[in-house]
Amino acid sequence: MKGRDWYDFSWYVTQKVQPNLPHLRAALYQYGPWAGQSITVDRDWLHNAMLEKVAAVDWREAAADVERFLSMAEKQSLKLWGERFFRNKIENLIQRL
Repeated sequence: MKGRDWYDFSWYVTQKVQPNLPHLRAALYQYGPWAGQSITVDRDWLHNAMLEKVAAVDWREAAADVERFLSMAEKQSLKLWGERFFRNKIENLIQRL
């Protein structure tokens, strides 16, 4: 994933936007690593999949990818980016499902 994806994810969680799990399932069935697989996309699946992804991200690279699009003030927030920061975002998201 690109840094912009994580920036957007953080923004959506802050705005309390909830994922549409049936739509997500349909999209994952069509494209990506789960294409063509019958998976149960529910709260637990989303939680685990997101935690796995967060653990695998190179956060310096992700921050560098999005940095050029941000104002000087916004760039300061990139110092928070890391596994702990995004795990917290995921927990906030999952609690609302």
